[in-house]
Amino acid sequence: MKNGTLVRVLETVPGDPWPWAHVQVGSLEGYMCNLYVSYEGSTNDTPVSQIVPLPVAETLCETALKESTALLGGTMTQLSAGTRMHVLCEYDGWLYVCVPGTSRAGSWTWTVSTAL
Repeated sequence: MKNGTLVRVLETVPGDPWPWAHVQVGSLEGYMCNLYVSYEGSTNDTPVSQIVPLPVAETLCETALKESTALLGGTMTQLSAGTRMHVLCEYDGWLYVCVPGTSRAGSWTWTVSTAL
């Protein structure tokens, strides 16, 4: 993941030499060394003001937002040309993105896709 990606810390577990954070981004879960996660009580003391913002991508044409990179991974939604999103990481030719949107109540929501 790129520096600045927002993650939910589910728990911390012992590690050697540093603890690990069990994290979640959308429906994805995994572990990160606590040195790379900044939150109150973590071993990373990088001020938020020094964290580089995530890069922003924009679709050039109508694009399918996929739920996974699997061969049979379904389409979550179609993004119209000009849709902007944060790029969480790039791997094996796929962009893992976070797309802002609005809910029916008008509040902001984020759709995290494992593939674009």
